[in-house]
Amino acid sequence: MNRQATATWSREPPSAGFDVIGTGRSGPGDTLEEGRASGPEGGGGMRFEVRTTRREELVDITEKVAGAVAQAFGHGPGRTGVRGEESSAHRFEHGAVLVFCPHTTAAVTINENADPDVTRDLVDGLARIAPCDAGWRHCEGNSDGHLKSSLVGPSVVVPLESGRMTLGTWQGIYLAEFDGPRTRRIEVRVLPGLG
Repeated sequence: MNRQATATWSREPPSAGFDVIGTGRSGPGDTLEEGRASGPEGGGGMRFEVRTTRREELVDITEKVAGAVAQAFGHGPGRTGVRGEESSAHRFEHGAVLVFCPHTTAAVTINENADPDVTRDLVDGLARIAPCDAGWRHCEGNSDGHLKSSLVGPSVVVPLESGRMTLGTWQGIYLAEFDGPRTRRIEVRVLPGLG
């Protein structure tokens, strides 16, 4: 994957980069920073950073999340963690992955990743719902970002089947930036199934 996100949009031309914590680069050989627990049985945690370049934009983080899922299952380089890829040994059959954004002016969402007009419409629609210049009381100038983050939400959960995310054909996972440009952290936790 190159440094430019493939499905990013803002009111300005797209150009957001991914950085995996501690590597200073992005690509197939990246390793994600492990959290306190490792492996799906312990709620294995991974995290990565996304550098946004605009005040408001959606950045497709699907492949980075899939990479964290693959790493949690111990899959070798090149495994994506997306359903449909050949299965390798895994520790449990079903479960879920939690994707969490620990910021108050950014969020995570799932939506269509085939047509960039969808992400444009999402950013524009939220700007109409919560305009930047609406006379907010909070004095930092980012009240609209707090509201948009609350509306979109800080996390998503995606089911796992045979250690792969079961996203729909047109679905992607997005970091939603509402107060950029910034470097945002994304936390990924693999949750075992109960069956």
